[in-house]
Amino acid sequence: MPDFSQPGSDGILPDGFAIWGRGVTYTLWRDLPSLAHGRECRINATVRRIIPRAEPFTGYGALYHQCEAILAARTTELARVNGIDAIHTWVESQAWWSGAVADKYPGSSDRTVACASMTMGLVHRRKGDLTPQGQAAPEPAQLTKPSGTIAESSHLDELYIDFDFNDPSAAGTDVRSPTANKPITAGPPTSSRLYNAPKD
Repeated sequence: MPDFSQPGSDGILPDGFAIWGRGVTYTLWRDLPSLAHGRECRINATVRRIIPRAEPFTGYGALYHQCEAILAARTTELARVNGIDAIHTWVESQAWWSGAVADKYPGSSDRTVACASMTMGLVHRRKGDLTPQGQAAPEPAQLTKPSGTIAESSHLDELYIDFDFNDPSAAGTDVRSPTANKPITAGPPTSSRLYNAPKD
């Protein structure tokens, strides 16, 4: 059994393994049971989609808004669990890009993967407290081409990766949990887990 805690110890997939075509991964570095007054946390959402390699891609807006939806759902859940009327949020970093990454994502085949990534800061502050402002949301025209920046984040508390490497022309694009059968936008998982579906 590989020691997955060690770098490079990812194990070897057996022959005939069906690579996941779509799914959502959730990584938790630090439990967030309580947003104490003044405590800041950072959550990242990254969305990855297969696109035709030969065609210019202009649909980063949909990927960006999916990042927003994931982070908004998690913020709502944290406010509910902590009994807070409002949580102050800000965009700490954001980027969108595309590239041929079949070596890293075998399911991408000869296509290109388009990505959007957003790291959001959250804090429970009372009226009158100073609050971080973060980066402004991009204009729609900016989301028709790569941002030209790299998504850099440090000290993340949670990370969501929403990926879909299936043929974009195929029907049925909702990512669903095989146990709860709910779209991810209906609410985030509450513990580390992997939601996945076999490649079509």
